[in-house]
Amino acid sequence: MQSNIQLNEGSEKWIMLFTGNEVQLLILLLAFEDERTETVILTVNIRKRLAQLFGKSYRYVQRIIQQLEAKGALIRLSQDDLFLNPMYFYKGGTKNWKARNERYLEFNKKKEETKKV
Repeated sequence: MQSNIQLNEGSEKWIMLFTGNEVQLLILLLAFEDERTETVILTVNIRKRLAQLFGKSYRYVQRIIQQLEAKGALIRLSQDDLFLNPMYFYKGGTKNWKARNERYLEFNKKKEETKKV
């Protein structure tokens, strides 16, 4: 699995927002990201692999995902689909980042509207 992982300028400032396990999971999630949909699809195999890489249960990994969601590092599109916030990590160049950021903002707006209802 080869990835072109990019860190944005100023990443040293926001990196302090996350624990080591959260950063590690963000990097792993990015590595498992589906290039076509730009989402992480948590299949059974990916869940098992994440738990194996952490040496913990998937329930532990799920708690870290919830913490990342609460910190705005990702959005849960469905129970199994995650969209990573490109302000922190993303794959690709600047053009890709702009498009991904627009998608993230759109998903976030929809999520906020759903909370209000």
